[in-house]
Amino acid sequence: SAYWQEPESVSYRIEAAPRARSIGYPVFLMLENGGVAALEPRYCSDGMSDLPHGWTLHIVLPGQYDRALDGCCSLRRE
Repeated sequence: SAYWQEPESVSYRIEAAPRARSIGYPVFLMLENGGVAALEPRYCSDGMSDLPHGWTLHIVLPGQYDRALDGCCSLRRE
């Protein structure tokens, strides 16, 4: 049977964004909790709105069981 799962919202501070010798994608992000994320420019739809997103994020969060999440995102400066 199919079911609907509400999207999760998580927030972690980026501790480092190591770059390879050539500037390219994906960009790897080291998170404050020990997690790792990969950000790449790729069209992504969240399936709930008509708003397209220009970035895809893949993230692995540590814990008792490592968790891998994928999602769409937009970038903004703070």
